[in-house]
Amino acid sequence: MAAKIEEIGLLLVHGIGEQKRLEHLRCTTKEIASYVQSTPGLIRLAVDDQSEAKGLIILDVMFSDQGKRRRIRLNCQEVWWADLGMRGGPLAETAFWLWGLGQWAAEVHWKGRHISNTSLLMDNPSFPGDAPGKPPGARKQVAVRAILFGADMLAFLTLITWSLFKRVIAFITRTVPGPELIFLFLGDVKIYQQPGGPGRGTPDDPDMPMRTTIRRRMVSAMTDMAEKRFDRWYILAHSLGSVLAFNGVQETEWALPNYLDEATWRALSADFKTKDPYTPGKAPDLANMMPRRPPWLSDKDGISRQALFGRFSGLVTYGAPLDKFAALWPRIVCVNKQPEAFPSNCEWLNIYDPTDPVGAPLDAFSQGPDKMMAPGNDGCRSSKAFLWSHIRYFTPRRRHEDPIAAPLVDAILRGTSLTSAAKSSANSPATDAARHMLAALQILLLFAVMLVSAVVLAALASKLIANRYFGQCTAHWWSIACAREILAGSIALLVLTVVAVSVAGGLRAGFYDRRFAGK
Repeated sequence: MAAKIEEIGLLLVHGIGEQKRLEHLRCTTKEIASYVQSTPGLIRLAVDDQSEAKGLIILDVMFSDQGKRRRIRLNCQEVWWADLGMRGGPLAETAFWLWGLGQWAAEVHWKGRHISNTSLLMDNPSFPGDAPGKPPGARKQVAVRAILFGADMLAFLTLITWSLFKRVIAFITRTVPGPELIFLFLGDVKIYQQPGGPGRGTPDDPDMPMRTTIRRRMVSAMTDMAEKRFDRWYILAHSLGSVLAFNGVQETEWALPNYLDEATWRALSADFKTKDPYTPGKAPDLANMMPRRPPWLSDKDGISRQALFGRFSGLVTYGAPLDKFAALWPRIVCVNKQPEAFPSNCEWLNIYDPTDPVGAPLDAFSQGPDKMMAPGNDGCRSSKAFLWSHIRYFTPRRRHEDPIAAPLVDAILRGTSLTSAAKSSANSPATDAARHMLAALQILLLFAVMLVSAVVLAALASKLIANRYFGQCTAHWWSIACAREILAGSIALLVLTVVAVSVAGGLRAGFYDRRFAGK
């Protein structure tokens, strides 16, 4: 007798960058398929790529599990939102750099706005030792702001070095990309956190924050997953996509239907709808919601989270900046007050590499009212290289390297615990500490290289501009006098960097947040 086919849904959410539609789906599915190929007991594997027609790739797997044949179909879909990210232009780039370099001094947004009803229906995340419902304490803020200050300094040095390098290389070739790539990639963070206002938003959500439209795609994709009645389904979210995924699973029963269009709402199965949305106190203000309440919904229409997530088995976040959002913009990552919305077997697993400056343990989300609000945090070995580790969590590697993705994919196939699977390949405390030290050393080395490179490139650029040829560019650069000049220039540049980042922070705290955040 043929083995029963188990249908599993995988919803893949990309992070920052300029991903084209289906790019994240195809790349991540290929990586997952590589781990499936190495599954113990694998008998057969087929890939059905329906991405162009249906935005779907199916991995059809047959394997032996404790002497019995099992057939699993992994139905992989993506949440694509890159087209809603930051767009270029001189003014947009200037605003981005003023925003980014002053990030360390950003105002903490912890009070809910009236259009979101979050103060009524949701709680702020809170770090251990902090008072619930209050902004993050000084201990956590100082640590996060110190990290961001260092990151802002490194970004400023990168901007200078990259710009000078491009000018020097321009004498040879003009095909080298410029530092605007930083803006195009990291600008998505700015887009996601900035509030709405007159003239902002999209045609779908005029005057609303851009994240409103981005969340539409997340909620629509989750609804589609639930409607397909998979035996179980999971969300795998990378980088900034983890914030989007978290927002989706924490959205309120009142607001969930607001994200759907009329046709989708009317076609939605009756068991997903509710006339009694969860309300911890008085009913929310339906005239002021984010997103706005559409005319085809009644005053009592909602989507039942218990029904929507009835077959939801887990959220996997990797390279997630949720802890940074919890420290600076807690209202963007607030926690639904509704208890017991998820099945008892549902898990939230957060994996991070200590050499990844974006990913981190999510301590602020361990005290919520929901079963799922206690993420398992496991360090892993994505890559030894600082920054590079952020994009290599699911990159296939040799089994003896013990990548954490291998047991995770195996657990998804077999329906076993994600947390237990991760523990088999997670870092020990000593390994975590060693990788933190490795990251610190790489950062110091990167600072030194950027400083010296900027000074040398500035000198070289000035000679090239003056002479228009390379003949005298390196004359006597190996002398002690030249080394002293490079050292002096590096110190001066370091002081300039500290001043620039400090000034940007002062502008951010005293002007930018209040002028441009709709205060």
